Amino acid sequence: FEDSDSNYYVFNGINGSNRLTFGQTGDYLKAEGRNSLLIDRADEFHQEIDSLNPADYGVETYNIVGCGTPTIGQFYILDKEGDKYHYNIKMINGDGTVPLKSAEAIPALETYYVKNAQHAVMPSTSGVKELVASILTEEDFTIASYSNLATNSNDCQIPNGKLVSFHSPIELHVYDPSGNHAGPDKNGDIENEIAGVVYEVIDDNKFAFLPDGVLYNIQGSATDVGTFDTRIQEIVNGEVSTTTIFTDMSLTINTQVNFDIGSSIPNQIYLDHDGDEVFESSQSMSTTTAGILESTGKVAEVPVEPAIISSSGSSRVQSINIEEIATSSEIVKFSEVMEESVLGASVVQSNPMKIIEEISIATSQPEGQKYENTAVVYKSLGQKMWGIFKSVWSWIKSKL
Repeated sequence: FEDSDSNYYVFNGINGSNRLTFGQTGDYLKAEGRNSLLIDRADEFHQEIDSLNPADYGVETYNIVGCGTPTIGQFYILDKEGDKYHYNIKMINGDGTVPLKSAEAIPALETYYVKNAQHAVMPSTSGVKELVASILTEEDFTIASYSNLATNSNDCQIPNGKLVSFHSPIELHVYDPSGNHAGPDKNGDIENEIAGVVYEVIDDNKFAFLPDGVLYNIQGSATDVGTFDTRIQEIVNGEVSTTTIFTDMSLTINTQVNFDIGSSIPNQIYLDHDGDEVFESSQSMSTTTAGILESTGKVAEVPVEPAIISSSGSSRVQSINIEEIATSSEIVKFSEVMEESVLGASVVQSNPMKIIEEISIATSQPEGQKYENTAVVYKSLGQKMWGIFKSVWSWIKSKL
């Protein structure tokens, strides 16, 4: 653990872009109600042993390190809605539990590497048992007899693949072409029958690392009503090369999700909202970006000033903030309020000598939501105003 921008364990993006130092990470865990006593004791323990070299006391130490398995290396706290957190993770080289760089930090007379290791079963892995026995009995050991063992980590990298995650009240299921499954079983326990797949759950956030070379079928089953997001991170040579986001897909209690993913990233996710196994709608990707995305990828909603309008009947108010670019050095800012009514529409304009030359309006928001929109306004001759205004207003009405 190093206190630098490139080496951090927790990214807290709720109030800014905060890459937490070691001390800040401990403070954050305590503030979130984690085991503060354990955090302090772990810190004290490491202060005593981190600089300890058993060779100084005549003890021969051999380090057997697992590698080649995607392992959580960083946590991203992206946002919080109510009491629910939206997380992302970054996978790095390790044994599925311990990152490689942490395991290698232990001083040793000699270090051995176990390729494609699984932390919990590594002591019983073929080759490891024989290696331990040979060390204890001081018998010769031929490492070349075991293809999964090495004396360096050069040939022990995590494979290229995709990290697929669901962020929502929805289950994430992965199937390979043979029907093997990774995800929750009927009892709610996580099973993993697919070699190379790594499955993680953090609250309502589910993650599955899928090594390349297989066409996987991804399925989702809603556990509650609401919305969900899907994130697909492409990992090449141990780094996130691209991030693709599908955001704000609606969920009923019966919603099912289905899409395939292999060598390429899908551009559509298919949805069945009534549980009849007919996927009647689809969702296109919301955004794609190079590298890891330190946000949810959602478009932020910006509050606007309350509008004052004069109208009768039922209507939906849409506020538009406009910044004028004047033909002179004078810059004028003002607000336009537009109203959509069941009987028609009316416009209150702050200055009849100003005309709209270009305008961009978000028109698809749900009832009651407001978005900040911008338009560019130029001073012009009065005789042009009416013709241009009619053209713009006709376009606006076609979009409402």
